[in-house]
Amino acid sequence: MIKGQLMHGFEILDISEIPEMKGTGVFARHIATGLEVFHIVTDDEENLFAYAFMTPPEDSTGVAHILEHSVLCGSEQYPLKDPFLVLAKQSVKTFLNAMTFPDKTVYPASSMVRKDYFNLMSVYGDAVFFPLLDEKVFRQEGHRFEFAEDGAVSIQGVVFNEMRGNYSSFDSVAGDWSVRSLLSGTPYEHDSGGDPADIPALTYEQFCAFHKKYYHPVNCRVFLSGNISTEEQLAFLQDRFLNRFAPAQKPELIAPVPEFDSPRELEVPAPAGAEQDKNKVTFMLNWLLPDATDVVSLMEANLVSEILLGHDGAPLSRAIMESGLGEDLAPSTGLETEMRHLCFTIGLRGADRSVKEDFEALVFKTIRGLAESGIDPEEVETAVRSIDFSNREIRRSGGPFALTLMRRSLRGWIHGLSPMATLRYVPAFEEIKRRLSGNPSYIQDLLRSWFLQNPHRSFVTVYPDSQYEKRLEESLASRVRLFESTLTPEKKERLGIAQKEFFAWQKETDSPENLARIPHLETEDLPALADRIPTIVDRAGEVPLLCHEQSTNGIAYVDIALPVDALEPEDYPYLPLFTSALTGMALPGLGWVETSALSARLTGGLGAMLFASSSIPGSAPTPGLDPNACGRDLMVVRVKMLAELAEDALPLAIRFLRDADFSDAKRLGDLLLEYRNDLDSSLAPAGHQYASSRAASYFSRTKAVDEIWNGFAQIRFVREISAGAGDSKAMNRLAARFDDMRSRLLGAGMIVNATGTEEILAQVKTILAKELSGFASPTPPSGKDRFAEFLDLANPDASRIGAPSVELFSSSLQVGFASAVIPALPFGDPGQPVEIVLGHWLASGPLWEKIRTTGGAYGTFAYPDYVERVFAFSSYRDPQPLRSVEVFREALEQAASERVDALELAKTITGCYSREVQPRSPSDKGFTAFIRSLYGITDEVRKAKIEGILRVTPESLSFAASRLLDCWSSARVVALAGKKALPRDSVSEFYGNVRAYTI
Repeated sequence: MIKGQLMHGFEILDISEIPEMKGTGVFARHIATGLEVFHIVTDDEENLFAYAFMTPPEDSTGVAHILEHSVLCGSEQYPLKDPFLVLAKQSVKTFLNAMTFPDKTVYPASSMVRKDYFNLMSVYGDAVFFPLLDEKVFRQEGHRFEFAEDGAVSIQGVVFNEMRGNYSSFDSVAGDWSVRSLLSGTPYEHDSGGDPADIPALTYEQFCAFHKKYYHPVNCRVFLSGNISTEEQLAFLQDRFLNRFAPAQKPELIAPVPEFDSPRELEVPAPAGAEQDKNKVTFMLNWLLPDATDVVSLMEANLVSEILLGHDGAPLSRAIMESGLGEDLAPSTGLETEMRHLCFTIGLRGADRSVKEDFEALVFKTIRGLAESGIDPEEVETAVRSIDFSNREIRRSGGPFALTLMRRSLRGWIHGLSPMATLRYVPAFEEIKRRLSGNPSYIQDLLRSWFLQNPHRSFVTVYPDSQYEKRLEESLASRVRLFESTLTPEKKERLGIAQKEFFAWQKETDSPENLARIPHLETEDLPALADRIPTIVDRAGEVPLLCHEQSTNGIAYVDIALPVDALEPEDYPYLPLFTSALTGMALPGLGWVETSALSARLTGGLGAMLFASSSIPGSAPTPGLDPNACGRDLMVVRVKMLAELAEDALPLAIRFLRDADFSDAKRLGDLLLEYRNDLDSSLAPAGHQYASSRAASYFSRTKAVDEIWNGFAQIRFVREISAGAGDSKAMNRLAARFDDMRSRLLGAGMIVNATGTEEILAQVKTILAKELSGFASPTPPSGKDRFAEFLDLANPDASRIGAPSVELFSSSLQVGFASAVIPALPFGDPGQPVEIVLGHWLASGPLWEKIRTTGGAYGTFAYPDYVERVFAFSSYRDPQPLRSVEVFREALEQAASERVDALELAKTITGCYSREVQPRSPSDKGFTAFIRSLYGITDEVRKAKIEGILRVTPESLSFAASRLLDCWSSARVVALAGKKALPRDSVSEFYGNVRAYTI
């Protein structure tokens, strides 16, 4: 292949080596239609494609978002109700999704199986280019007026309910406005996802016109990555889709934002949580920086952001936190890079309105001081190292690393540049370093031009409004009243008939002929189970050391684990904050500012986490590993570092363990408030996880521990102790407790895990042997189960007056979440793999149809916990959470009474199998092998699990459903929603004891 070559209707525009990615970039344009293709050709067997379209919104009706959902609901070649769901059920995909950005919509998927890859590419391509776009789909995915049995009218729709969930989060609303306030006069001033108040204004005609305008190949960029030949994929696109299109006018590119003559201010209301101080606001000071399409400017902005805010001790972070003007930095603080324009935000959360001018003055004083006096060279060096590390590290953030490359490429490509223009970081990074060495005032000049002399900025005050939800309800009610005012008796009758037809359509099943249009893999096509992750059990002094040789691009990963079950149960609620404070406080002889700077300069990341699981029953310890190290509740200090810095970085991590100084009462209080605020803001995006955690906590010790660490119990505990965040005596008592806990943990021994190349592992072992002098292998566990004690900590009512069958947690959320958990089979039972397949079948079948498609929720899940003997159901962003609980049971009844078709079951098994062969990054492989070793998850266990999945029959599936149905009387049900969505009298008497709380 050469530049200028014509091939399958395409012209090869460019071929470029990309050495840092060990690949070649091939750029081609379809001559007849203008569609562009960019392929990063590598040796990677995980191939990814993405169809990307520029889709700038003209309002906040969410048309781009609704189209993203709708094109995947049936197309010419695949006229099914939901081809996306069919793919999710039966493909061995390693990634499958669709994403609406502020200016583009992207449809990516990946697979390690060639046949499966082209299946995915075919279905997605037909979906985006030839969707059916039935009006019923628009009503289902977007919005519709719906008549209840009593005649009441409401607004429903999947995207409508999804965005109500998004608009339930104070921090989410604040983050949106930090950007929108800067970009008035452009598509970015609108919400491409959709504002719930505006979504009902979108008409079906506007919806179809948007697709016609933006989904022609002339506006399509196809990103490819992997080892399938470019020529084969170009031929596929030409023969399968492009030969059907005539040329079309290319949509205009997004114009630059009109420049502000002077700074602007605005106030924005946001939903107020039940525990939120109504007098506290969030301030956001925002600047427009150069275009993200200029890769050097982008790299400069990343560098400046790292210098100002890269760690807690960075100059601007430090100034704000030490000022006492608010509780912590707002989550939106930092650099936004996903749009044409770079936007930079400095936000303060939990502040009084009266300090607005003080906050603004502080920010400008700090930046002005840096511009005039210069920046500590160590801070610049830290920022450079941070960028170098992030660009070197191979990561899988919810999908293939190719997704990161796709986003880099689209950053400029979607705005008319070459896909290579914003992809490569090394040349831009080298240019930045050249400018740094050649101009001593380089960063100071940027600070002056970007911040001090830049009138294009905004100051946004976001305040909690207790009437926020009420006003939205009134706005929607007015739309309903307007709609009702147009209804004559004849029109109302016609709409009633149409609604019945709509509901009937939703319940229709796809014909076997249409289902067969989407090919599925046979058993012989399935990829082999992932290879064993090499593990060597060694020792560093007296401490067990597990080593995993992986190609890590010059990075060392080390995990230092201590068994926290050496502590008493009453210590457990403190552990999440303890893990945060352990690496967030000062070290002896240093202030917390200097400590934070040192950590940022030497490591690519240093923090602690908690992990708890039951061991595989009957499993033997990994050969060479002390049995006392296995099956414990753990605190894991995780550090990653460039190998050339390991001599200093690894001892630093161990210093935090030994010597972290908790005595700074103000710093400890600040960390406590920040942690509390993060917990409070996590309810809206993760409500289903909170509901499931609570419901499962009644069934096992480990699940009760999870509720104490990560559930409603943790939120309430932290809210309680945060009342003393400003009281030095209370913080001193907390510090003393943390010192005592640390002392007991250090006496309980440790286990260390390391991942890297052979050379890196040898280097790490040498360092650890010296640094871990005095540490030993874990001491024996107490042998006590203590389930009752942990359950009492998770929910005192359970031991005091009996565990409730149903718990209703009301909040300010506009949508809800539900979970039901029932007992499942113990590990090793032949029926366990059947429950895995059953969960996948339920979630992608009856639950999806009744909760998502018909019920309007955004998502639903069903799965067994393989070790903890529970089977969990949940719904996500659900307008009818209590109704969904009934659907959970009805779905089991359906599975128990109806024999699943053998072909459908085979496809479901394929989808289950895909979860077992997901690729992992080198660091993930190392940590996964660590966990497997500690909890007895051997390759034999995994093999037996796979073999059991492949042996599932329709009869065994029905039997498993019947058994779970028999356990329904033991179900624990938890729902989280606004009060109106949780009427106690709607809970079936079947569940008995009901308790209600406010969270």
